[in-house]
Amino acid sequence: MNFVEKSESLKLKRPPPFSARQRKRHERPLEDGASQMAAKRPDRVAQRPDPGAWGEDELMTLGEAARLHWPDGPITERTLRTAVRDGRLPISRLARKIFVTKRALGALSRCEAISPSSPRRDLEGAGRGFEHDLAAIRRMGRG
Repeated sequence: MNFVEKSESLKLKRPPPFSARQRKRHERPLEDGASQMAAKRPDRVAQRPDPGAWGEDELMTLGEAARLHWPDGPITERTLRTAVRDGRLPISRLARKIFVTKRALGALSRCEAISPSSPRRDLEGAGRGFEHDLAAIRRMGRG
């Protein structure tokens, strides 16, 4: 056996892909005859589209909450995630998933008055920020 033949025989070979028959053998049938690979979680919002059918403290995902309470509205799962990040929406984390209740969504729906100093402070900071930053840069160069 020469060097080339020996190196070819030592190469690791990828196993062949499963055939359709082998895949069927590994799938477990469910009660209704569907395969395990095709099984998905049932759409709970489609089963109970009325928000009144849900309990005040019943857990739902952020996507379910958005589809249930604002099916055509401006609030989406992304909007709720932003509210969670900003600390405005209380959540429950289970198995690295985020859940919310109707009661928590009620806390998010409260309107709050914006303090009059906040918008002015933002405008003043934006106008002063550029010049202030330039002055800070100049001071750094002298230091």
